[in-house]
Amino acid sequence: MHHLNGEQALALSRNRHRNGEPGQQGGAFAREREAAKVILALYNQQTTFERFIKMPVFINYLMNYVWTDFTFKDVIRFLPSFGKINTQNIKITTIPSWPEMVGDASAVVYDKEATKELFEEIKNQ
Repeated sequence: MHHLNGEQALALSRNRHRNGEPGQQGGAFAREREAAKVILALYNQQTTFERFIKMPVFINYLMNYVWTDFTFKDVIRFLPSFGKINTQNIKITTIPSWPEMVGDASAVVYDKEATKELFEEIKNQ
């Protein structure tokens, strides 16, 4: 376990120039996983009461950067459940994808069938 200050955590979560973990892609793919780990670590630093009190502000902030059909009011209804999340049960995963040249452009392509299976697995939890 490493202890990071805010500047170090931000640098880690924004670093694109790194190798992935064994069996994982590096670069932007590794950055996504590290950013998720930073968010979970920040969540774990709070007591249940602190999480509950701060969650509306955090959710409101996220709503500016996440596309969803949930309204702020919808999310608030789930607030009691958010305070009970055990981060040991959270699995960080990504859509099965890889970098590929498409014409002259570098793009990320994904496996449609594997992605469908991933979302079915999530839905059935």
